[in-house]
Amino acid sequence: MKVRVLLVALCFALGCGFAVPTSVAEPCNGFECNTDKSGVALIGQTTLRQWGTEWAKQRQGAGPRYEYKTVDSCGPGGSKAGQEDCITNRILLMCPGADGPMVDILRRQVSATGNVLKPWARIGLTCLPNEVPGAAKRPTMAMIRDAMHHTPWAKATIGFQPKGYKTLVNLPNFYAANWSAAGFGPGEVDTVDPATMFGHQVRIRPKLVSFTYHFGDEESVGPTTSQGGVYPNGDVRHTYRKAGTYFSNVTVVWGADFSVDGSPWLEIPDTVSVDEPAQPIAVYTATNRLVQ
Repeated sequence: MKVRVLLVALCFALGCGFAVPTSVAEPCNGFECNTDKSGVALIGQTTLRQWGTEWAKQRQGAGPRYEYKTVDSCGPGGSKAGQEDCITNRILLMCPGADGPMVDILRRQVSATGNVLKPWARIGLTCLPNEVPGAAKRPTMAMIRDAMHHTPWAKATIGFQPKGYKTLVNLPNFYAANWSAAGFGPGEVDTVDPATMFGHQVRIRPKLVSFTYHFGDEESVGPTTSQGGVYPNGDVRHTYRKAGTYFSNVTVVWGADFSVDGSPWLEIPDTVSVDEPAQPIAVYTATNRLVQ
């Protein structure tokens, strides 16, 4: 406890700007900060709006004023505190229900004529980048999620053995999920139009969460990460017990990682389920006949 108090006092005395991790909300540069469950203090909406009110008044006056900008906490210009949160992937856990992703806030003081009086200094972390007064707009997590949902995924078609999508009752059949050439498959990278992201480069990298194989007779296998395969080692198998035509397909659950302006890849906290088109499979009954 004494160490924590000393660190807080030292931080305020030096004007370091970053709140020392704590288990409760406490003043941060004279303002109240939001504190997440991991104990990291984030500058919240109340503080940002207060800064915005002061910023607007200063711009109308003849005296010194503040200028603000934001830096992606995970990007090359991010602070050490932000980089450590990115490494542990806490950055997304720290922004539930907020715009995010997390950014460092930088502020400098300039004269009424624009001359720099005090250089850029980091003054905190926030999950509300687009509420920082005067700072350039940044893509939010809602925008990144939306881009993920509009990713042109690769299609997963059903491969089947025996060949020709024809088989016999009581015969084990082997299934495989095959990716189409078109669209983006696991590990490939889709770059979102910067015009929809305030000019920032946002990349989406799809990844497979699971397959579920539906055989058309109310039976299925999955969720699984297996793409199946052919005889004898394919591990997605099914045997039809009645003759008929069955429509088999696979449901793919996608996840994705994202990167903004070259930042490290981080997981998007969302998934997308896609039901792929059905493939008809003809199942016949074999009749034994004695031939002389």
